[in-house]
Amino acid sequence: MRVKNCITIRAPRALVWSVTEKVEDWSKWTPTIEKIHRNSSEKLSVGSEAWIKQPGLPELKWTVIEFIEPELFTWKAKVRGMNMIATHKLAEIENGMQNTLILEVPGFLSFILWPLIVGKLAKSLEQENLGLKVYCEEHCYS
Repeated sequence: MRVKNCITIRAPRALVWSVTEKVEDWSKWTPTIEKIHRNSSEKLSVGSEAWIKQPGLPELKWTVIEFIEPELFTWKAKVRGMNMIATHKLAEIENGMQNTLILEVPGFLSFILWPLIVGKLAKSLEQENLGLKVYCEEHCYS
């Protein structure tokens, strides 16, 4: 099962990417993150891990499984018996950058629970994307 959200951000790629890849600061600009920390100060890359506390969920360990700078990164976590795979993708468009968030929840359990969780997941992606847009555009034009 998969949910996706796209938004246009009127800011340079370098700014949007730097905000995206600095995951330890996400709680400053999105209400979907209560707490986030990494045990490493090294730049985000394949194998990097972050522990994230989100509303209504236990703290989860997210591990980066794909990283293409400054275009995308994908990471995965496991919650309540379900695997989750989240992709953050940035593409240049005429009016700025298009940020695409994709959350995939594969497996049989997700198929059963999908009707109960898809609305909440879609709203979370929308809130996260809007928070990124506002933060980047404010920092770009301030």
